[in-house]
Amino acid sequence: MVRYYYYDSLSLDQQLRVNAAMASVYYMSYYDSDAPIAALYGSDNGAQTSQGGYPYLMSVPDPISAAYGSSFGTENGGMSSRGASRWGFGHTSSWGPDYEGSAYYPHDKNGDGAFWSVRYDNSFQILTHYYTRIHIRDTNGNILTPAWRGNVLQVKWSRPIGYPDGICSRIEVWLQNTGTGVWYGADQGYYGQQVGIGYCWNGTCAKAGYLPRTIESGRALWVTLIVPPWSGSGELQIDLYRQWFYESNPTWFGYAWPHQVVGVFDAVPGHCTHLPYTPKSTPLY
Repeated sequence: MVRYYYYDSLSLDQQLRVNAAMASVYYMSYYDSDAPIAALYGSDNGAQTSQGGYPYLMSVPDPISAAYGSSFGTENGGMSSRGASRWGFGHTSSWGPDYEGSAYYPHDKNGDGAFWSVRYDNSFQILTHYYTRIHIRDTNGNILTPAWRGNVLQVKWSRPIGYPDGICSRIEVWLQNTGTGVWYGADQGYYGQQVGIGYCWNGTCAKAGYLPRTIESGRALWVTLIVPPWSGSGELQIDLYRQWFYESNPTWFGYAWPHQVVGVFDAVPGHCTHLPYTPKSTPLY
């Protein structure tokens, strides 16, 4: 038997629960429209998502799923449920580091993946990673996401010899443009607002330099981040900024979008050995 419930017939407590549930309902739209997108998704991706049939379903790198994801990927592009779990856990197993295992999920059983170098604590980071050039809106159509935003897909660094909690000043960062427009890099000269990368040590941010080249929305590239020697122990974060050539101060993405936390480290200047820097060509994804 089907039973119908009407809002006016609910108790006050039930109405409050319904109000709370409906108040947090969001939807995704393409950047130039307030209509909902076709938010296609699947169970899993491999190192790359599939190309879909809409501009917001372009193929993007999904490195956290490379080892334990599906070799087939989502059929029509978009997010994968296990990939989203991996970014939320910051772990290559979609069940997280403490899962006891299941024979039904051989890729992820026993929690035998590995911790990833970054984790997305904000669900908007996960959605804008998989769906390109979108905005997230509330039930009234108000835009909740900034146009200028970016995600760190991976960070690589080395440890000073003899200092397991330390970090050397040369850091390799894989950045994805998850915003709605183009990031102009140093290759564009004075054309447009140029985008740069910076670092934050214990909450104080400093510019490290403009990106080496322009990145379209949804695309990604590796950059080398050189940070000066610090002192003491602190939390390292990565942030991005944009700046016109005539401006003296940048506008940090972190004012409206999460910083990317790398971790807490000990600063041990003078104990890192660097190999000569060799520029490498990184394909756009």
